[in-house]
Amino acid sequence: MLGPAGSRVMMLLPLSPFIEGFNISVVGGNNLLSTITQVTSKGTVIVWSPWYLAYACVTTAVALVLGAKIFRHFSGKFAEMA
Repeated sequence: MLGPAGSRVMMLLPLSPFIEGFNISVVGGNNLLSTITQVTSKGTVIVWSPWYLAYACVTTAVALVLGAKIFRHFSGKFAEMA
């Protein structure tokens, strides 16, 4: 629906590959280790690539580590509630 460029931008969101992978594997019954393409009027769209899942896992891990470091750094400045 979004075309080749829109599809790539949508898959940059860290949660999109997990949702799309679940949809492809459970609803579509496809293997997540193979690339799935679809030809549309706007061009060929890569619907699924195994690299999408790898990207999402790495992005999630980096966000978790970075968030933990920022939390530890600023935790002393939180307001204490008694």
